[in-house]
Order: sequence, then structure tokens, then C-alpha cells
Amino acid sequence: MATRKVSEATGTSNFLQELEEWYTWLDNTLVLDALMQIATDEAEHSSTG
Repeated sequence: MATRKVSEATGTSNFLQELEEWYTWLDNTLVLDALMQIATDEAEHSSTG
């Protein structure tokens, strides 16, 4: 029983760490996407202006 609790706690910890890493990756991806969109918009405006 003690072994099972330890493995469950480790599994939960690993899951939460993976979830945090996923959110961090997703957040970074969205920021990068937004920056690329801004750069694209600015390039379009400067080429038409």
C-alpha cells in the first residue's frame, strides 16, 4: 500500500509537470505566433505605404 501511494504521488507529480510544460509550450507558441502576425502586418503596411 505504501508503495502504491508513492507511485501514485509520483505519477501525479509527473502529470502536473507535463501539464505545466505543455501550458508553457502552448503559451510560448501563442506569443511567437502573435509576434509573427505583428511582423507580417507591419511588413504588409510598409510595402503598401
